[in-house]
Amino acid sequence: MEGRLSELLRQIAPGGDYTRFLLLPVGTWTCMMSDGPGGTDIGLLPSHAARKVPCRAIRAVRAEPGDAPYPATILAVYAPDAVDDSLRCRRVLTAANDGGRWVFDSFGEPFGFEDVGTYEKRRIRDRFTGEMLMKYLVELGAPAGPFAPADWVSGAYLVEDREA
Repeated sequence: MEGRLSELLRQIAPGGDYTRFLLLPVGTWTCMMSDGPGGTDIGLLPSHAARKVPCRAIRAVRAEPGDAPYPATILAVYAPDAVDDSLRCRRVLTAANDGGRWVFDSFGEPFGFEDVGTYEKRRIRDRFTGEMLMKYLVELGAPAGPFAPADWVSGAYLVEDREA
């Protein structure tokens, strides 16, 4: 599985035209990645899932400084019972380099496990870090995608749009 997974991850390297999607069952969750120009961007798919399936859906982004031209750490949690807006958005945290300028955004009621004191740090990129994202995913009961323990991974599926 490990060799196959690493090969599949190479096939969805950033820089494509959103023609390949990797679906990775991880425990009771499914991780989705794509080959988009800047990496995976699943857009409103988690919101749609929370409204239509219904289920809890998470968008997690960890693009570290030095690994991406515009690094970002993002957590967006969607839930069918979120009543704050029509997108079923329960909570969003973002620390991102937005075209050269770091921005921080927080929406929704904090979860009890959040370290809200860090959101006041002077340096914006330190307000929500990749390490915090991984901790929060664990607290939410979600695996950390391909970085999850191997025993969580049950198979992987590469879907390719040959019409594109």
